[in-house]
Amino acid sequence: MKKVFKKSLSLFLVLCSLLSVSFISAKAATNDSVLAKTSLYLLKDNFIYDVSVNTSLSTFVSNMTSNVSVYTSAGKKATSSDLISTGCYFNLNSTKYTVVVSGDVDGNGAIDSTDYLRVKSHFLSAITLSNSQFKAADVDNSNAIDSTDYLRIKGHFLGTYNLYS
Repeated sequence: MKKVFKKSLSLFLVLCSLLSVSFISAKAATNDSVLAKTSLYLLKDNFIYDVSVNTSLSTFVSNMTSNVSVYTSAGKKATSSDLISTGCYFNLNSTKYTVVVSGDVDGNGAIDSTDYLRVKSHFLSAITLSNSQFKAADVDNSNAIDSTDYLRIKGHFLGTYNLYS
């Protein structure tokens, strides 16, 4: 009886191992299949990075492997006149992907005074940024919002610093 139990347990563990490897491979294949091979965007943890300000919907979609419907951060389907901004998202294979435009903290598709004032307010603990806003504000990729981020976004707005060079 113990032999049968050991064999059954062994078979069960092998099956679990195979299933977990298959699941991980399927997940990785899904992530790899989101961006076109020629895309300049970066996909990490279901966020799309390296999207610049003034990116049109058609330009953004052309960097994907399939034609996706993009939604604004307010949940409205983006139209051809909309710019891609922080917080825009699309669903593909039951996974939500959210756009992060570096410096576009308020999600309007541009870098303006509102963006650096939000960074300053967050830095001073006056407001809390959403996950995508935090990622857009962290322009130096330090995993923290600090004076460097504030000064770089403000400098970009004033024309004394380029976030994208």
